[in-house]
Parts: sequence; C-alpha cells; structure tokens
Amino acid sequence: MPEFVLCVTTTNRKSIADKLARILVHSKLSACVNIVENIKSVYSWRGKVVRDREYLVIIKTRKSRIKKVQGVILENHNYQLPEFIWFKIGGASTEFLKWLVENTR
Repeated sequence: MPEFVLCVTTTNRKSIADKLARILVHSKLSACVNIVENIKSVYSWRGKVVRDREYLVIIKTRKSRIKKVQGVILENHNYQLPEFIWFKIGGASTEFLKWLVENTR
C-alpha cells in the first residue's frame, strides 16, 4: 500500500481555499480536503508582525503526489510565499486507507 501524507496550507481568502480543494479532489491528487474556517494566524512578514484571519487547508494525498500538490498550490494561491508543510500519516484504519487508495491516483 502506498504511503499517505497530510499537506497543509493557509490562505486569507475562502475562494482560494475552495478553488484549491476543488482542483485537488477533481484531479484525484487528493481524496479529501478539509477547510477549517476562522483560524487566527500571527506571523512575521517583511519585518512586521502580521495578525490575520485565515482558512486552514488540510489535504490528504499519497506521498508520491507531494510535488504535484505543491505545484497546484503555488499556481493557484494568492500569497507570494504560501505555506506548504506535509506530515506522514502514521496510522489510520484499514478501511480509510483503502478509501484513500481508491480516490487518489
């Protein structure tokens, strides 16, 4: 069975979060994308501390698709430097992993 990962990005625009989810699921680069609304982010940007309301985008995909997922994010994101972090899925139910296999390419 392939290895799976969670990829994470954030955006301050709901339309961008929705667009990323739609592209990734439609293309089968992700079996599922969760969009968590109304998170508060505090970060440093160009010498200033910025506070922003953002959408957290959590992408479930195969490890072998990380570069393609990152490409979709870079091509469609509204930030100059979008966050892109990924984590290995350390464990999941057999049924869920089968579903991931069936819904990703």
